[in-house]
Amino acid sequence: CALPIFIVTVMKPGGYVSPHRDIAFSKTPLNYCWIALNYPEDANFGVFPYGKVKVNLGSVYLLNQENFPHCVANNSDEYRYVLAGWLDNPYIPNDFLHLVEQNIINQYPNNVISG
Repeated sequence: CALPIFIVTVMKPGGYVSPHRDIAFSKTPLNYCWIALNYPEDANFGVFPYGKVKVNLGSVYLLNQENFPHCVANNSDEYRYVLAGWLDNPYIPNDFLHLVEQNIINQYPNNVISG
């Protein structure tokens, strides 16, 4: 039985996910990426300490979900749809995962994560 690599997440109008961190048990905690399928004008994705993320349709966002608290709010009157993918899926090539890990380490050189 193969596991899906991506799932569609749906947030109702007025929906909210409180600030939180996800535990990854990895030295480079980047377990998932997401792609906005639509993004209502009043939807917000926040990452501490950076603030609101500017979301562009068609872009892939890689999230270090363990080291950076994050939250989501949909203050619009329409549903928000996001495609979420897990990078630790056994069907993803190790070369790709290593490239992603190296980019994370290079992006945060001041020991924000341990490399």
